[in-house]
Amino acid sequence: MEAEFGARWRLAPPAEESTVVAFEASHRVKLPEPYRTFVVSVANGAIGPPHYGLVGFGEPAWEGAGQRLTAESLQRPFPLTVAWLWDGNEDDSDEDVLTRIEEVHRAGTLPLGTDGDGMDYALIVTGASRGEVWMLSGEFALPVARDFGDWIRRKYLPDAKWLLDNRPVVPEMC
Repeated sequence: MEAEFGARWRLAPPAEESTVVAFEASHRVKLPEPYRTFVVSVANGAIGPPHYGLVGFGEPAWEGAGQRLTAESLQRPFPLTVAWLWDGNEDDSDEDVLTRIEEVHRAGTLPLGTDGDGMDYALIVTGASRGEVWMLSGEFALPVARDFGDWIRRKYLPDAKWLLDNRPVVPEMC
């Protein structure tokens, strides 16, 4: 991290074990490894990745309305195990599709950060995809790494590698 982002890459010191235990108890989940170890022993937020930084645990990827965790959101199982493209492939006025899109963005997902333009990363904390890192956008959901350790080292899954290596460069926010 220091080699890529400089000596001041940490945005916050590691979280206290007691803080993480309290978070897990209040949300009734256990944070997946190696994310949990990273948060309590390395850093709780960083300059990158992603483009706009790794957020502190439990913080939103951005200030959009759909990014807040609720008491129940982490307990509900993330509904996917494979990539899903709904834009242009699904009837996005169908109530079942809208409900599923809502669940993809809010059920079992712990925000990690954003590349901007609605390309948000989430750690899956419940469901069959538990432990994986996914990119969630307004048009699709895609698994990008088998776990947080691979994701932070940019060891992407083959189906995600092309997308992530060729995503547009997001201009700096003013």
